[in-house]
Formats: sequence, C-alpha cells, structure tokens
Amino acid sequence: MRSAFFFLLRYFCFWLLYFLVAKVLFLLFNANFTALLSPSEVAKVFFHGLKMDLSAAAYLSLLPGVMLALSFFFPAVAFRVIRIYTCVALPLVTLIVLGDMSLYPAWESRIDQQVFPYLSDPLAVFRSVSLPQLLLSVLAWLTISALFLFLFFKSFCLSRTTSRSRHAVTFSFLTLLLTTLLILPMRGGIDTAPLNFSSIYFSEKPYANHAAYNSFWCFFRALTHNDYSRNPFHYSSPDEALDVLTRRAAQSLPADSLPVHVRAADGKPVNVILVILESFSDRVIQSLNGMDGLTPNIDRMVAEGIAFTNCYATGSRSDRGLSALLAQYPALSGGASSILGFPDKMRHADYLPALFKRNGYDVAFHYGGDLDFYNTKMMLIQSGVDNVFSRSDFPASVAMMSKWGAPDEYLYSEFADFVLTPRTKPLFAVVYNISTHEPFDLPPHSPLAHADTESQRYLNAVTYCDSCLGAFVDRLRRSPSWAHTLLIVTADHTSLLPEPRTDVTRPESYRIPMIWTGGAVTDTLTIDYICSQTDLGTTLAQQLGFADSATSPLLKNLFSQDHYAFYFRKEGWGLISPELALYRDIDNDTDTYFYGADSPFRDSLLHFAQSYVQYLHHDFTQK
Repeated sequence: MRSAFFFLLRYFCFWLLYFLVAKVLFLLFNANFTALLSPSEVAKVFFHGLKMDLSAAAYLSLLPGVMLALSFFFPAVAFRVIRIYTCVALPLVTLIVLGDMSLYPAWESRIDQQVFPYLSDPLAVFRSVSLPQLLLSVLAWLTISALFLFLFFKSFCLSRTTSRSRHAVTFSFLTLLLTTLLILPMRGGIDTAPLNFSSIYFSEKPYANHAAYNSFWCFFRALTHNDYSRNPFHYSSPDEALDVLTRRAAQSLPADSLPVHVRAADGKPVNVILVILESFSDRVIQSLNGMDGLTPNIDRMVAEGIAFTNCYATGSRSDRGLSALLAQYPALSGGASSILGFPDKMRHADYLPALFKRNGYDVAFHYGGDLDFYNTKMMLIQSGVDNVFSRSDFPASVAMMSKWGAPDEYLYSEFADFVLTPRTKPLFAVVYNISTHEPFDLPPHSPLAHADTESQRYLNAVTYCDSCLGAFVDRLRRSPSWAHTLLIVTADHTSLLPEPRTDVTRPESYRIPMIWTGGAVTDTLTIDYICSQTDLGTTLAQQLGFADSATSPLLKNLFSQDHYAFYFRKEGWGLISPELALYRDIDNDTDTYFYGADSPFRDSLLHFAQSYVQYLHHDFTQK
C-alpha cells in the first residue's frame, strides 16, 4: 500500500516537474517578452502559475491512479497500461507545449479554441513556419519527449509490480480514495469557485499572466468549454441591448444626408476594387505617421485620395479580417474567433460580395494562397462570387515559389489582366495578397529575399508588397477604366512586427490602413474619424446609391457622425471612441483605460459598449 501511495505521488511530481520545465522553456523562447519582466515578476509567474500546473499534473495522474488501484488484482496489466499511457501522453503534451510556445509571439495568447480550425488544415499551419523552424521544432519535440521518458523510467516508474494479496480489496479501495484526492488540485483547492484564468491573474502586464498559464490546462479547457450556443456575456437582457444600439443608431444622420465622394467621371457605373493586405498596419506607412520610406506607392495613394487615419480591425488574424470585411461581421470573444469557423452560421451572413451581385455586378476574388484554409472557399461560394482565382490556378512553378503560394508580383499581374478585360457589367473584385504573411519568404530573385531578423524580413516583405501593388495600380491608372474605378486599400489585420511590438490589448495593435483612390473618387481628404473595417459595406452601399444594404445595428457608415470601433480577443474586448478607449479582460473582469477614465461620458459609453458586445454574441448564438 505504501509503495502504491509513493508511486502515485512520484507520478504526480513527474508531471509537475515537466510543467515547471515547460514554463522555463516558454520564458526562454519568448525572451523578448520575458526581458520586460522584473526578477520578482518572473518569480511570481512560477508562484501564481503553480496552481494551474498542479491542476494539469492532477488531470494527467488520474488514469494512472485508477490503474494503480486495479494493480492489486491485475498487477502486470495495470502497470503496463500506465507505462503505455505515459509513452503516449508525454509526446502529445509536448506537442501542445511546443505549439503553444511557438504561436505565442504571433498571437500573444495561450493556446485555446482558436487553434482548432487550423488543425483541420495542418499543411497550412506548416506554411507559416520556415524549414529551419520546422526542423528545430521536430528536433525539440523528439528531444524533450525522449529525455522525459528516460527520466520517467529511470527515476519515477515503479521498479516492480504489486503482487496479489488477500487484502487486495482494501488496498484497492484506499488507493482509489487517494486518487479521488486529485480532485483538489484539479479544481484548484477547496474554494467555492473552481480554478479559472482569473485564479492565476496577478499582474497588469498581460504577458506576465499569460506566462503563468499552463499549456495543457489551457488546451484541455478549450476542448471541454466549446459550447458556442451560449452567450458568454450577460450585461443586460438581449432586448435591452438591442434597444440601446437602435436608439444610438437613430441619432446618426440618415444615409441620404451624408456626403458622396464617389462618382464616375465618365458617367459609367463604378468598378470597385478591394485590395486586402495581409498583416499590414499604419506603423509601416509614412503618410499615416508610420516608418519612413517603406511604402512610397501607398503614400502616393494617400496623397491623392481619401485616407482614414483611425480605422481599426476587429481582430488579430486573417479569419477575423475576412469576416469583418466580406461577411460584414465583427470578430468574437470567448471560444469562437469569427463566424467563418461555423459553416451553419455562415449561411446567414450578409455578405459584401452578395450586395454587389444583387446590384448587377460581376463579382471576383483573387488570392495567391489556398482557398481551403479556414472555410474561405465556402464563404466565397455562399457569398455568390462568380470568378475565383487562387494558388491552384497558377503554374506549379509560381504556386510553389513561397510556402503560402504565388508571390505578390504574380498575383497582381494576373489580377490586372483580369480587371482590364472588357466586360458588359460593372465589376466588384477583391485581391488578397500573401507575401506579408509569416514566414515572409519572398521570391528568390527579389533583392529583399534575405534578412537576418524576423522584423527585417517583415519590413522587406512590406516594401516588396508595396512595389507589386504600385505596379498594379500604375497599370490601372493608364487604362480607360480608371475614370470609373474606386480602388480601396485596407488590411485584414495588423502585424505586431516590427519590433518593438505593441501590447495586444492596446488600440494601436488594431489600427489598419483604409485608403480610397481611383478616378471615381471626387475629393482628396484625410479623415480622422474613428471607424471600423466592418463599416465598409454600409458605406459603399450609400456612396454607390444601392437601395439595399446590411441593416445590422452592429454596422455604421464610415462618414457618419457616430465614431467608434471595437476589437475582440479570446480574453476580452476593446472600445475606441473620441471620449475614451478601454480594454475589458473577461478572464479577470478588469477594465484598462488608455484614456478617458474620468470622462463624463464614461458610464454611458460603457453601457453602450456592453450592449454592443452582448448583442453581437447573442446574434452569433442565434444564427
């Protein structure tokens, strides 16, 4: 009996040691974030995170505890199952730990439900990493798994099996009783509330709290808390939330009284070309108060058209950006990241391409990558896109030139050929580039193809992207169709590169370009209104005189007098308005004000924000 007890204790300590080492590796791998923590904060990462590490170790020790109780009847079988279980569990947990560690620099959140849709297309995940990174990851996985398995069999595994005894029933019962005590560390103690993210929270610095989390615990929670039919927000009743949004929208100017800045010089219907830039922020655009000299072509567009200097993305990944721009639906907080992950709900989206198709337009989408990634093809089919061109349509020599697909120069060249083809209907066409997607592998012939740091690789990709876009726009500018073309340049989301990175909870981590140019743009303006990428569809319907447009209370016009934007993360949501900007952490139920904490409008704006967030997620659950 004593032997069984000490084996269970040793097994539990084995996993606890593993997770403490994993935490060290996480801190070392993310050294640029860790360097911003003081020694005392690093110590608190281990101290406050210990409760979650104990819980994870307890979960992984549960089955061995049950098998240990059965070992008094079936010793050989029980201990063989424990060994096999450990040999399987350890590599799987190591895969989670390394995946979480590797994703953090890009996502700045620990592994959760948002990773599941990507697992349906593992090849697309591999395209985000370079070959050296992939080889190092595989080597790290094999090394860590082998070292800890060796440690387990050398120091933690029971050297001999328990023999049968006439007291087997008693011993088995007592061992099961010991195993049930694992419930205490599982739930985080004897407190009324079970262990959750708030239990670990200790710092105003998000990274310090994130570093304290346990990878396996986060992943296990994501698996067991994936009920997307339930609204995670309950600030008021659904009817009250809708009433707040409706009353606010009623105070805005009606669409027919808003200015019109788009009109074809030759009287023809306006062609609309939407350029979606991958991972692009205003930080790299000089004319939008960004870095000097990287984007001369985009700077020229800013100077000759309409530039929105305070436009924000609703999320931080591509699916959120496509959802906001094309499905006219914001990103989400909690378990779901965007509506694009849910085919049954996607059917009810009010798509921007569908709006143009209803108004007699040819509709096209051109992309250098794989359309199967994150339900993109399904979205395009449901939205009524007529012409789709993607990686598979390029020659193999071009399609395989980078990990994600055809580099920008080939994409824009093909797209220009398509756009300039004579047609009888007006055109709404979307082009979505890939060269600014990590790992930023540019064509070998590009003089920018090689760089020593990730930041420089990203900046090189930005410069390359701008040059390719500029060549495309120059072709359009020289054509007769330019006179009746509206060209919109925006982004799906920002990039946290280059260094120094901005904090993912801050508004500036979501500010993207929104630039209108082309012969159909009648004015040169710089608009400092706070607005969102979700506002695009409603605005285009008003500017082009469409009778029908999305009527959701979640949307507004870019030119309206109602100036606000929201952004969403798994862990919370943010509001930006002229009077205040805040981020609410839903894991810890805390508000961080970036400005306006003492604004006289604070309470009313907070009430509006809560109504918006609640209505959005209520609407999502009801679709």
